[in-house]
Amino acid sequence: MLLLFAVHQKIPLVSVASDLWAVAFRANFVVFWAHCMSNNLRASRLDAVQHRAIHGLNACTKLTLELSEDHQLQAQRSALRHVSAGILTIEEVAQHLGIEGVKGTSSNGGTKGTMDALQAISAAGAESTARLLAFARAAWVSEEVLIVELGEKTKELQINALFKRLGKVRPLNVHLLADVDSLPIHSTHLHACIECKRVANAFAADEAKTGQTFNEMGVSSSMLCTDCTVDKAGQTHIRCAKRSSAALRTAVTFEEQMESRQVESDEVNTSKVRSLLSNRGGSSSDAASSSHCLDSGVAARVRRDAKNALEQRSIALACGEQPMLNISIVGRAIRIWNDWYALCSWCGAMVRVMPHNRYGVEICCLKCDAEMLGMEAKKAPERTANVCRYCGKVDNERTSSRWKVIKAPLDICAENKSTPAPLRTVVYCPAHWKTWLTAAHRVLQTRVILSHIAHNAKPIFSTDGASKRRTADELGFDAAPHARKKRRSKRKGDKSGESE
Repeated sequence: MLLLFAVHQKIPLVSVASDLWAVAFRANFVVFWAHCMSNNLRASRLDAVQHRAIHGLNACTKLTLELSEDHQLQAQRSALRHVSAGILTIEEVAQHLGIEGVKGTSSNGGTKGTMDALQAISAAGAESTARLLAFARAAWVSEEVLIVELGEKTKELQINALFKRLGKVRPLNVHLLADVDSLPIHSTHLHACIECKRVANAFAADEAKTGQTFNEMGVSSSMLCTDCTVDKAGQTHIRCAKRSSAALRTAVTFEEQMESRQVESDEVNTSKVRSLLSNRGGSSSDAASSSHCLDSGVAARVRRDAKNALEQRSIALACGEQPMLNISIVGRAIRIWNDWYALCSWCGAMVRVMPHNRYGVEICCLKCDAEMLGMEAKKAPERTANVCRYCGKVDNERTSSRWKVIKAPLDICAENKSTPAPLRTVVYCPAHWKTWLTAAHRVLQTRVILSHIAHNAKPIFSTDGASKRRTADELGFDAAPHARKKRRSKRKGDKSGESE
């Protein structure tokens, strides 16, 4: 008997800390938002000064800054060294940091709300709370880009594949890092645009057609930039070349509006702010109206604007204003934006790694180009020519469309003997094709049909019961017995009426 148990999904400390940070941010942003609305300006985005000021007032941020530099570095290093830092619960992180008496209040390791989370995480004092928050912040950053080392053997295979792919001779007695530095950066580094969140490298994926090889190498929608500064003169790097989106243009417009308006310098209208944030839905006796703190969609707008302001960057930048993020991928598997990327150990192509991308124990794109590897490409199997079921004639030219392929579930000759009945087919050449063959092969055996073709006769067959029994008797094989239907007796009233 199979028993199924419901297992709680653990709530990590990162999720609990993010809720605390969001609540602490909204505590200051909602007041600023109401001040902007009272001055006929909607704060859907902050400029650089406002962003720095409101985030600086965040209670969680201020608490972590109260830690000494040694404690901050200790918490950050602990989060970066632990491979599962992003999925550890409150109690697990507390044990990892040596903090006692801190654990979640729910069975899944989490908490039952923001206030409950604050009480649970601060059970060991302010310093321990700051250490937990600093750990959670570093763990969140490490979860955004996760790097896994694949070992020296895999790195050696990938470097050899890259040299072979680029047609270069690998120097002997040279360190691995020196080998990587001599290769083009777009072949050894993963390039990603932070603004549009896309990987610019050409990589093999499962969306391609089955059997299609992949031999691309490079970056798409990108441009090469040369530094002109004194300390970096002549150095080059890659930037994104995608045009600005409508969302970016809107964000830049909002930031310019907030910067030119400088609404934080306007006089505070206390009565308008109180009227905006108070309940205006009806009298206090009306339960339905009193349950809403804000009416006219104000609550939905402030939640949406607070979320956008919390997640926005300090300055809206277009693609190409800053260099792309580049990470060395040789000998590594990198997860960025919930997708894994690595190099194929056999051809050096970049591949978006899925569970089946393996050849032996090494990562493989499964689309390696045989010619590039110096191997003989497998030829596609030749298509079997059509053979007439009656005369055995072969359609070698395949120029005529008059050869007919029909279903024959009762045929048990050659390949059809080991083929399931619904998949069996037979072929007839134009000389022996008859219009009745399609229907006959569904109810008659092939030997009976071929004998009729030999005598240029047409068998008698049908799908209804009476005709099928007659056809079986005429063709000499037994028919399945059919149950005789009982006739329904007439009602007594009808019989009495007939007797009268």
